[in-house]
Amino acid sequence: MADVSWQPAYSSSDRVHLSLIKSALDKEGIINVEFNQQDSSYLVFGKVHLMVPEEHLESAKALIEQLDLLGE
Repeated sequence: MADVSWQPAYSSSDRVHLSLIKSALDKEGIINVEFNQQDSSYLVFGKVHLMVPEEHLESAKALIEQLDLLGE
């Protein structure tokens, strides 16, 4: 997987919401990793990014959009 081109599919400072989205991506078989840019002392600064391989970016964003619509 060294040649994978990782792209950001979702970013948030809300770890609970991010965890739900990560679980949904896992359930759909979409490989994802967290890239944490939050300050370790003050979690209100910075975001955590869910990164997916470029070839899965469109399907990941479509799934995330569906989940966001359900949450409204």
